Amino acid sequence: MKIALITDYNILNTNHEINSVLSKISNLNPKTNNLKIDLLYISKQTIIKPITLEQVNEIHIYNQIEEPNNISNLIKVALHYNNIYTPDLFISCLKENQDAFIPQLASKLSIESFLNIESIKFDNETQKFNVIKPIYSGNVLGHYIVSDRAVLSFTKEKTSSKLIKVSNVPIIKYIDYTDATTLKDDIVTFEKVVPSGIKDAKFVIVCGYGVGSANNIELLKDYAKSVNAVICGTKKVIDLGWLPMNTLIGTTGQIISPDICLTIGVSGAAPLLNGIIKSKLIIAINKDKDARIFNYADYGIVGDYKDIIEKEHF
Repeated sequence: MKIALITDYNILNTNHEINSVLSKISNLNPKTNNLKIDLLYISKQTIIKPITLEQVNEIHIYNQIEEPNNISNLIKVALHYNNIYTPDLFISCLKENQDAFIPQLASKLSIESFLNIESIKFDNETQKFNVIKPIYSGNVLGHYIVSDRAVLSFTKEKTSSKLIKVSNVPIIKYIDYTDATTLKDDIVTFEKVVPSGIKDAKFVIVCGYGVGSANNIELLKDYAKSVNAVICGTKKVIDLGWLPMNTLIGTTGQIISPDICLTIGVSGAAPLLNGIIKSKLIIAINKDKDARIFNYADYGIVGDYKDIIEKEHF
């Protein structure tokens, strides 16, 4: 079993975040596979001297990375590492506002993603990871079985300035990628994450995969402004990079309860329904008359949302 921890080179924050994650995965004790932990340092600097950590087997230093906190660069580094080592888990040791790369990376690797989990365990009988994370505004703990591999982050703790104290430090293998140009150039442009205001919004528009493209999302943003609505998306939309991560609605994102929730091109999968079911009024637009969302909407409109929006204002 191999776990890859991803962090940037900020010595104070790195100390805290890595130590916190290592303590939370210390209970993983697979009987059939030896646990190996690699640390991926991402830095703009040419030469860095990383801190020494217990439990870590290898440290991979990605130097000369311009804008190391850029989402596309984080993904590029992770893909490069994945092509060589294929870890069972990628775990973010970054600040919370940098975790937007997680669903994007999971989508590219076709694996699962979990944000802000509370704990993780390994079931030796099923040989599966079990993830526990708060849902429904933290009132319930959801239990999930990871089917294969995953990208995840833990809930962030209050930052401490205390340095990590280690003893009996193992010999660590250092791998230095000083020439960033050798990395696979797989850069994707994503929208900058900004405060969304979704939870307090009276009118929310939820965009699904049926919207069609990122360009169509831009058109819907203009419409949302004209009706004083906040725009957000389903997991598929977020995974594709059409909208930022903090606009994700559903079990793994935000639970909303606006006066009006307008869904456009949303099929009606259970995780998404869990996120909107508390809305006072749900209006659904979908070309598919058999879409599941119509079973839960107060009003349903079958047709092309572009034609409908041009004629109607909700």
